[in-house]
Amino acid sequence: MNGVVMTEKLLPYDRTIVVQETPFWCGPASTQVVLESRGVRLAEADLAREIGTTTAGTDFIGLIERVLDKKVCDARYTSVNMTDDPPTPQQKDRLWSDVVASINSGFGVVMNWVAPPSNYPRAVKGTTSPAYRGGTVFHYVACMGYDDTPGERALWIADSGFKPFNYWISFDQAATLIPPKGYCYADIDVNPIAPNAPSDQVAENLMRAMGGSISFDRYRALLPAVTQALQESGCNTPERITMWLAQIGHESGGLKFMEEIADGGAYEGRADLGNTHPGDGRRFKGRGPIQVTGRHNYTKVSQWAHSRGLVPSPTFFVDSPEQLGTDKFSFLGAIWYWTVARPQINAMCDANDLEGVTRAINGGLNGLEDRKLRWQRCREIGSPLTALTTQTGDITMADAEEIRNATTGTAANGWPFAWRYAYSRHPRDFNEIVNDADRGPWMRRQPDGTDHAGHTDAFEQIVPINEQIAWRHTFSDGIERDSGDVLLELMEFAIQWRASNDLSTSAFADTEVPAATNGHTNGHTPRPPRKRPAAKAAKKAPAKAPAKRAPR
Repeated sequence: MNGVVMTEKLLPYDRTIVVQETPFWCGPASTQVVLESRGVRLAEADLAREIGTTTAGTDFIGLIERVLDKKVCDARYTSVNMTDDPPTPQQKDRLWSDVVASINSGFGVVMNWVAPPSNYPRAVKGTTSPAYRGGTVFHYVACMGYDDTPGERALWIADSGFKPFNYWISFDQAATLIPPKGYCYADIDVNPIAPNAPSDQVAENLMRAMGGSISFDRYRALLPAVTQALQESGCNTPERITMWLAQIGHESGGLKFMEEIADGGAYEGRADLGNTHPGDGRRFKGRGPIQVTGRHNYTKVSQWAHSRGLVPSPTFFVDSPEQLGTDKFSFLGAIWYWTVARPQINAMCDANDLEGVTRAINGGLNGLEDRKLRWQRCREIGSPLTALTTQTGDITMADAEEIRNATTGTAANGWPFAWRYAYSRHPRDFNEIVNDADRGPWMRRQPDGTDHAGHTDAFEQIVPINEQIAWRHTFSDGIERDSGDVLLELMEFAIQWRASNDLSTSAFADTEVPAATNGHTNGHTPRPPRKRPAAKAAKKAPAKAPAKRAPR
């Protein structure tokens, strides 16, 4: 084959369990095969109940993905919908890539097929074709292997519904059977980013606690909101923190789902949830990490958030329900529910009352097994999780957005702003920065076309904070500083340097530097700063240099 190395890879699984137990449990049966291959043995009936399969079958692939995420959370199962029929070349390329990556990582792929009589599965590689019959077949199967022989690519299928139940099918035909449905595969990052800073380590612990159902970068992005939610929920002890993480982890699939997968139709007409208007069930379905549900709760959380100045109107989430599922607002629902709707929860946490907290959140004991597993995992991680509530220097997502708007001149109070948010991009000692003879003036072009003069280091460059928010670094003097420390220390050094050179300490005051842009002087030689007489300089010098912060 001209030196081409072919691969035929099959995952191990118990072939005696492939056959589905009822005519409509193909989804649970396929899920059972995938889980059994990973050593997770669950009854098909239990999976059917957890997935939500009815006599009409399993509604869509996302229901299976959510269960797989709970049972094998490290796999980070992801659903892909293939709406184009026939699929585009790009969709086929992605399907092949996803299947190969998932199988190579040791995780099967669940596919939702639509097979009309003209396209019943045709087995290849000497295996027997399944005995499909009865018109168009809507069916779930488990893909448990692949063969990448050029021109003959094939997939190994565990088919719960039709003899012989296991066979090879060409990849090209399998790709035509999926549209307009979808598949879910294990989206494992083979080269994960290792944490390299204190805040990254906290994000890593959050990822472990939540089961890794999303990427490390996503957990790192959510960390400020998680910290704020824990603090404002009064979860400041190991008992409360672990319970919060376990319950929120279950409700959101490890912070993966900020909106209920189902369409909410099951809540239609539920007066106990306040759904008294047509369409309320779908409009006010579960959102946020704790899945706030129903018009009544959306109204209450809106009023509560408005009373605290967090949203613009007391009907905000009623008017715009989708906002409760966004990064900016989703954790408000969790804080409100934990502290207002169910204020007894923290006392239950203190007593390690898992069932009591579950009933307070769920109304029953639905998902208790998963909640218990998550709780035990968090308790095993132990004390490192307390760092989730003690992060300093970080800011909430809403604050970050406000600062970003301010630095770009889009805040409500308009431009210009009294303060500039900035930080040093590289870990250079600030004495060295201030005393560097090569330091030069820079200019920032303002929205009105004028140039704003400032002073900074020509190599490190001071840049707006909207390029990076909330960071920490251990500097060459051994002191760990966050972005706030850096801003304060830089400002103090700049004030002293400017004062000692008889310059105004206000960046908005007139300077003796000619107009310039982008760090250049437009061909002019700037006049050296006027030196203040020694006696005057001594009189105006600060009594002492600001003390350095102790290591954190």
